[in-house]
Amino acid sequence: MKIYNLIISILLVNSGTFAQNTHKFVKLNSIQLEASGGDDSFVPISINYERIFYSTQKLAWNVKIGGIYKNWGDTHQKAITAELGVISQSIKHHWELGLFTMHQDRKRYETYKSSTLITLSAPWYMAVRGGYRYQAAQGKWLFRAGLLLPFIKNFSEDSSEKFSPKFKAKNLLMPWPVISLGRAF
Repeated sequence: MKIYNLIISILLVNSGTFAQNTHKFVKLNSIQLEASGGDDSFVPISINYERIFYSTQKLAWNVKIGGIYKNWGDTHQKAITAELGVISQSIKHHWELGLFTMHQDRKRYETYKSSTLITLSAPWYMAVRGGYRYQAAQGKWLFRAGLLLPFIKNFSEDSSEKFSPKFKAKNLLMPWPVISLGRAF
């Protein structure tokens, strides 16, 4: 009888231990370097801070904010990015889906044959982001690869006109690639 009780006790303790092993992220913050784009007016490199703010057994919600600074012609282009998304919970391999937006400085100065050209780029974008994420639940490093599907772009064909939001169906057929490397803490 003592052996029977010992075996039952060991099984109960082990089953309780196994039930506590979840795939939830332990490191909820990360810093990421991201390369993205496919449009001549989209800025390709950004540095982002990401925070996982709510997680369940199967899903985790994240918010990401970042900044971009890039030489463009004779000036520097500046932009801020933000994203709200959901991540599937797994051991190391996750799927992501999010809503991405970017707001940027609209003016670009370029010198051409001793004259300065001023062009306006789209001041903001909205896009759906989908992709793959590799990060262990307790891992320090993460890798993300995915696609941006811009569905609203604030732009004008004539630089003298006021910018207005327009839907571009061709962007749904030509998604922009996105790759991120980051460190979680």
